[in-house]
Amino acid sequence: MTKSPIDVAIVGAGRMGLTHYSLVNAHPDVRVCAVVEPSLPLRRVLGKFCQVPVFSDYHEMFDVARPVAVVVSTPPDTHHEIVAAAADRGLHVFVEKP
Repeated sequence: MTKSPIDVAIVGAGRMGLTHYSLVNAHPDVRVCAVVEPSLPLRRVLGKFCQVPVFSDYHEMFDVARPVAVVVSTPPDTHHEIVAAAADRGLHVFVEKP
């Protein structure tokens, strides 16, 4: 019997976000289901090469991609808001420390 992969979204696609993307994507039981990045030029590159939906807003991503977990790799002053929104939806969260 084949297990369904665990859908994980990456919020923040800077250096650490891309590192986490690579790590998550390499796990056989997990798949990156979406990436959130506010920078339009970076979203365009990600959309072209990563082959996952790319969003500018994490609220929209939660509704559309419906991940089970999120990796938050954004600047520290944004962590609380994003983690609280994910927790309100019952998502598992991995957040980068400041």
